[in-house]
Amino acid sequence: MIPIISKACDLRLEEQTQLLDLANDAVIVTDTNDHITFWNHAAERRYGWTKEEVAGCDCRDRLHAVFPVSQSEIQEKLLQNGRWEGEVVHTSRDGTTIVSESCWSLLQNIQGHPIGVLRIEHEVTLRKRALETLQKSEESLRCMLATIPFPIMVYDSTTLHILDVNDAAVATYGYSRAEFLQMTVDDPLPPEQLQRVIAQSTGISDGMLSCGEWKQHTRDGRVFDAEILQHGFELRGQGAVLVLVEDITQRKQLELDLRHAQKLEAIGQLAAGIAHEINTPTQYVGDNVRFLKDAFKDLSTLLERYKGLVTAAQNGTLSREVVEETATAVCGGDTDYLLEEIPTAIEQTLEGLARISTLVRAMKEFSHPGSRDKSPHDLNQAITTTVTVARNEWKYVAEVETDYDPSLPAVPCVVSELNQAILNMILNAAQAIAEVVGDGSAGKGKIRIRTRKCQDWAEIQIEDTGAGIPEAVRDRVFDPFFTTKPVGKGSGQGLAITRSVIVDKHGGSIHFDSKVGQGTTFVIRLPYDGKGPVDVAP
Repeated sequence: MIPIISKACDLRLEEQTQLLDLANDAVIVTDTNDHITFWNHAAERRYGWTKEEVAGCDCRDRLHAVFPVSQSEIQEKLLQNGRWEGEVVHTSRDGTTIVSESCWSLLQNIQGHPIGVLRIEHEVTLRKRALETLQKSEESLRCMLATIPFPIMVYDSTTLHILDVNDAAVATYGYSRAEFLQMTVDDPLPPEQLQRVIAQSTGISDGMLSCGEWKQHTRDGRVFDAEILQHGFELRGQGAVLVLVEDITQRKQLELDLRHAQKLEAIGQLAAGIAHEINTPTQYVGDNVRFLKDAFKDLSTLLERYKGLVTAAQNGTLSREVVEETATAVCGGDTDYLLEEIPTAIEQTLEGLARISTLVRAMKEFSHPGSRDKSPHDLNQAITTTVTVARNEWKYVAEVETDYDPSLPAVPCVVSELNQAILNMILNAAQAIAEVVGDGSAGKGKIRIRTRKCQDWAEIQIEDTGAGIPEAVRDRVFDPFFTTKPVGKGSGQGLAITRSVIVDKHGGSIHFDSKVGQGTTFVIRLPYDGKGPVDVAP
């Protein structure tokens, strides 16, 4: 047998053999004719042949190796450098294919003549299969991502460098794939959002999702609104984040149009009620004005009599007849009645005009489009306005009680949209009460509206004494187009739009507590900083 280790190690051949048998890698020694002279235990386990069975056999007959280069090239490398390395595919005794990283070293005698080759075979079959599986998986993933119509980017969660993009991202942003791979994920973002990206990406672990609405920049300078979904995962042993981008510019415009249409629909429904609310004070203002007109005629006749009496007295022609005629006119004119009723008529007229003015002002405040940007507003006043506008919708079935917190600060909001949300809640409460009291002839329900100043947010509570929300449908209350009302009695958009306004537009929260047969309380929370989000828990 060819000695494996130099004699300078003072190890006998038997000791050398024992050492090599302890190795995890297959160790094979062949002579210059490629006949096997040593075969360790790892080689026995891996290839299925015992030492005795391979001793003196041609190595090629036992391993059926497939080399990446020709045998002559290997021999040339060994003679030139004394070493050759490469990936070799072997076949074991039972036909199993084994992939190994082979390291061959030329063995020489003391005169420097070749006497054999030492082969160390490190199996990488499982690693090779895993790598092939990973490559196939990545290819499948890339093909799948290519079919998704939304832009997708994958970036390193530590460096933020973009690792891959799909065709939709190339088409949307206007950069080529090669250009993307030279960029970091903050490049398509406005500078003010960079810190937000870093904060969110570092907080994403495997499997966690992060989403939100962000501004995006394209190559040609276009800025669009996007909804971002981020998913953390491991890619080639490193943390990565998959980002799915959906352009929601058109959707936001449609949502705005839908809210506006729903608002117009609500105003249309309120129009008859508003006309009735204005008509009532108008009627008694008209009645009082007609009374004052008739009273003025009576007073005008009486004043003419007094004028004649004064003139006669000044001229010295005052007679008993003139005095009696004047007295008769005073009695006939019922002056006591006029003196009592005229102030009342004037007061009622002023009250009626004030009522009309209040309704007109409330309608103007409610329907005014205002700015699409948030600005500080008095929530108490906004609620009062909406309650006034909706009066004809609730006055027959309910009484409204308000309990405002006077210390409540101005809250950043789009007041026209907030008015719409509160109106939806009041109408919803009135309809819930109507299910219990009918037309209200036998008694009315209660709608209680409260505001509270909390630490980080303003709170609005809208409580009704309606029928309550059944347990089975509570998870669907805020779903678009969901309604428990009969066909034609509701579109199912009111609460969905309310949630969109409160949560999506204002960063707030809305939740409810309901007891069947007793009523429901909706709780709206709006952050003081106008950014949110706020805690949803009651």
